[in-house]
Amino acid sequence: MEHITPRWEKQWRLKTTTTKTWERKVRFVCREYRWQEWRDDLFTPGATPIAGRMVDYIALKKDREVFTLDAVDAFCQAPETEDIVVDPPAEYLKKLEERGENTNVLWKLKKQLPRRRPAGLAWINFFGGILQE
Repeated sequence: MEHITPRWEKQWRLKTTTTKTWERKVRFVCREYRWQEWRDDLFTPGATPIAGRMVDYIALKKDREVFTLDAVDAFCQAPETEDIVVDPPAEYLKKLEERGENTNVLWKLKKQLPRRRPAGLAWINFFGGILQE
């Protein structure tokens, strides 16, 4: 199994409501670096203006409907494709220690975490499988 260290990523985001307030978004993300290994399985399709025009053109010619969607926390929906373990957050380990439980634990990922290098391709494959059902 591969061991990857995670971290908390904290960002301010403008909440799109009528009040226009700022909110703090905190995500548990992987620290995975490009220089650690050579991979050739990370390429995913990207959206470009010309690709969007082609989709619209084909849809009009074939009388098809077109829609867009936005998946919130998309990578967290895609299954993990490798055997990966991460260190739990310090807050979790502290609670285990307070209860007198063993703190020498790792978490095995079942889903892709944000910042995982293969997460983009895993998401495309996962979502493509849903569309084909």
